[in-house]
Amino acid sequence: MPIRSNIPGARQTWPRLWESGWYDLHDPWGQQYAAKFRVERGVDLLDIVSSGPDKWPGTADDFSIGTIRRSYFLPLQRLMERILVDQQDYPPTEKAFQELLGQ
Repeated sequence: MPIRSNIPGARQTWPRLWESGWYDLHDPWGQQYAAKFRVERGVDLLDIVSSGPDKWPGTADDFSIGTIRRSYFLPLQRLMERILVDQQDYPPTEKAFQELLGQ
């Protein structure tokens, strides 16, 4: 059974999660857990959800077994930190900063 996700490209966004093999886990009713992605106030949220005893996703008995949170801007923040770490001072203008990012 394929991994269920409600956001295209989620597998590329959270690659280490897929490499960990969590998606081979099954709920107490023998169904694979589903990954539900959303963004809320600058945070990527990944909910691991069971379809519940009726085994149908999207019904009232569905429940989350856990949520993983990651800053939505974390990849961009890390990129900027890598670029700026070698600088003695911050770029004086927006244009100078854009030139750094373009390298």
